Amino acid sequence: MAALSTRTLVTRPVANLYKNPAKDVEVVSQAIYGTEVEVLEEKAEWIRVRTPDAYQGWMWRGDVICSSAERPRGKFVSVSGLFANLYAQSSISKQAPLLTVPYETKLEQVDSKQEQSDGRWLQVYLADGDTAWVEKAAVTAHSETLNAKKIIEHAKRFIGLPYLWGGVSTYGFDCSGFVQMLGRRRGVNLPRDARLQVHWNGFQEVEKPDWRPGDFLYFGRSLDGVTHTGMYIGGGMMIHAASPYIRIQAVDEVVQTRGLVFGRRLK
Repeated sequence: MAALSTRTLVTRPVANLYKNPAKDVEVVSQAIYGTEVEVLEEKAEWIRVRTPDAYQGWMWRGDVICSSAERPRGKFVSVSGLFANLYAQSSISKQAPLLTVPYETKLEQVDSKQEQSDGRWLQVYLADGDTAWVEKAAVTAHSETLNAKKIIEHAKRFIGLPYLWGGVSTYGFDCSGFVQMLGRRRGVNLPRDARLQVHWNGFQEVEKPDWRPGDFLYFGRSLDGVTHTGMYIGGGMMIHAASPYIRIQAVDEVVQTRGLVFGRRLK
């Protein structure tokens, strides 16, 4: 019998990746619940990992679990609302949620036969192999790839959510984490940082007179010094994650504080 492969899975709703193996240093990124990370190095209670978007950082060992559980691979659903509660029972009133996980969290369904007779609930696996219940209305089995028009309406769902340095989830996004998420909904996997995104080979350059709603904008003192990003929505306006919250703002206002602007469009 072949040996079971061991996977390292995030067990917190959102786990921080730190610049160094300590909690009083910069948070460089995050990983959401159930994400599989690659362990590159271990140091006491810390592990250096690589996330699926090729980002590296240090995680506290208590934020992950190593699993070699063998089970049939069920269908996956993903959280479609801003958040979803996971319960020990198929009830919202008998107990507090076990976890509240953010948008895009992927959950493996135990078995379609385990749906409640009223059709309201799905049973899903937790990262540690236990099970929980989630309301069907909070998840989807099919995430639509959005065109430029639909991505703007989608982005507006997140207005008012907090800005968070290093954030990649509805608990808090930073600018590039927000744009990276919007890219996924367009069907592409962008690099994690704005300075890498602007050079991504899946983009074409677009000058200001030719900007269209849905184009991505990058700001900095130079092309190699990009520090901020957002999405153009037309009429000289953009949506972006900037402290203290995600909002719509005039591009010219952002230029005043962020420097030059570089337009990019998906090829």
